[in-house]
Amino acid sequence: MHKKLLVTIMAAVLLFSIGCEKESITAPTPDPGTPAPSFNVASTLANCTGTNDCIQFYATPNADVILVKVEIKYPVTGGTTYNFGSSTIVKDQSVALQATGMAYTRISGNWTFTFTGQHAVGDQSSFVVATTVNVSAKLKN
Repeated sequence: MHKKLLVTIMAAVLLFSIGCEKESITAPTPDPGTPAPSFNVASTLANCTGTNDCIQFYATPNADVILVKVEIKYPVTGGTTYNFGSSTIVKDQSVALQATGMAYTRISGNWTFTFTGQHAVGDQSSFVVATTVNVSAKLKN
């Protein structure tokens, strides 16, 4: 009876050691997530009180996004925040960065636009993306 018990224990130990054999485990590659979208910002001259001293900006994303806000920093001190209120903007759709009928005083230099939002599809990860546009002081006719 001791032999049967000994054989059973040895068989159990053997099976256990085979089942617990170390496997080659590689760490999973972290998902980099969805890359942040980019925004193409274009400008156009706008008439203010009969002159070409104002400018309007339009942004076009390269992906479907939900925009929360755009912070606009003027070339001189100051800036403003344009609230989108979590609006969905479709890829390649141009959207105004000012209210209808409004424009900014044209100031030469670098204007910085910081877009805050999230992807509209996929993992819906959030993003903050900045882009700069250089505005010339030279009038175009």
